[in-house]
Amino acid sequence: MAKTISITRAQEETFSYLKNYIKKNEQAPTITELAKNFKLKSLRSVTQRLESLERKGFIMRDRF
Repeated sequence: MAKTISITRAQEETFSYLKNYIKKNEQAPTITELAKNFKLKSLRSVTQRLESLERKGFIMRDRF
């Protein structure tokens, strides 16, 4: 039986934004751009969303 993976509303919004941004710009947004888009004061908040999406298999991040 397939396991259902749930994500929070914030994670869903972030994933949707990432998909649309990449489709339009052919590259991922920076963490700063994500923070500005979601009106987040802390870059760590963005990082936590991205880490959660990565753990759940929705995204894969490059760390260079």
